Amino acid sequence: MEKHRADRLITVYRDRVFGFALSKTGNISQAEELASDIVCEVYKAFLILIFNRSVDKDSR
Repeated sequence: MEKHRADRLITVYRDRVFGFALSKTGNISQAEELASDIVCEVYKAFLILIFNRSVDKDSR
């Protein structure tokens, strides 16, 4: 996965993530914080995946 694809996935799903967070918290402020935390964790996971794939490719 390339970084631009990770960026696009985050953009596409951020509203859904917020909706999920709002359904769990019932509070807009808490939902914004939770959604932000979720998006950050997912983005970090994407970046780790991208890095690991590039390292694997370089080691071949």
